[in-house]
Order: sequence, then structure tokens, then C-alpha cells
Amino acid sequence: MVISTSLNFFPFPPLGGSQRRTYLGITRFRTRELNLTCAAPGEVTAHEAEDYRARLHEIGPDAFIKETISRGSISAKKLLSAFGVKIPAFLVDQPDETCYPLLGLAIQRELNKRPRLRDHQTLDDAAELLKKSKRVIIITGAGVSFT
Repeated sequence: MVISTSLNFFPFPPLGGSQRRTYLGITRFRTRELNLTCAAPGEVTAHEAEDYRARLHEIGPDAFIKETISRGSISAKKLLSAFGVKIPAFLVDQPDETCYPLLGLAIQRELNKRPRLRDHQTLDDAAELLKKSKRVIIITGAGVSFT
């Protein structure tokens, strides 16, 4: 099985606050208080999605595809939900193989994300790093500044 990257990805719109959204008959809920997303039928749970993304980073894309899609442990359509990708309406009733290009893009996008540093999560951690550092480069949304 070959997963190519010839289609664009279609991410779910962000969910914020307490709200319910329906796309293609799939309802997703998120509450600000608990920060939980309840999986709709045909989607993975938030915990499962986190596990799939971690596994992808752990073993790489080729082994990940063999472990999931090639073995038939999960469908490509369901796996797309682990990467936050909404299946376009024209692919909903199509065979699973039609989602392979979309899955390839989703995997590529996930692998291009920079992993967060577990030791540096708060503003205090950032302030401490700035205090200790001698040569600081600050990259902003508007460009690059050197300090």
C-alpha cells in the first residue's frame, strides 16, 4: 500500500469554549472546563489520538502504516480523526483506499510539528531560561529579532 501526498488536508475547525459542532453528521463536543473531546462514531478518542501520534513519532511513518493500515487494525478514515482531519464529503462513501493521500498529508503534517519540551511548560520556565542565557534569539510572528 502506498500513501501519497497529492491531496490537501482538511482540518477540523478549532473548537473553543463550551460548544457542539456537527460536520457531515459527526458531532464533536468540547468543554472548556474539562478540555475533553468526546469521540463521535467512526472517530478515535482524544486519548487514542494522542497514543497514535506518539507511536508515529516513536517508530516512523513506514512502520506506523504497516502497524495500523496494512494490518487492518484501524481504517484510514478512522485514523484520520487521530490527526484532527475531517473527511471531505466526496470521500465519505468511498472505499478506505481513497483516503490514503489525505492520510499521507496528515502524517507528514504531524511529523513536521516540533515536539514540546516537557521541562519548559510555563512562563516562569521561559523567564528562567532567559535569565540563564547569554545569547538570546527571539523569533516573533512578524519576523526575527536579535537581542
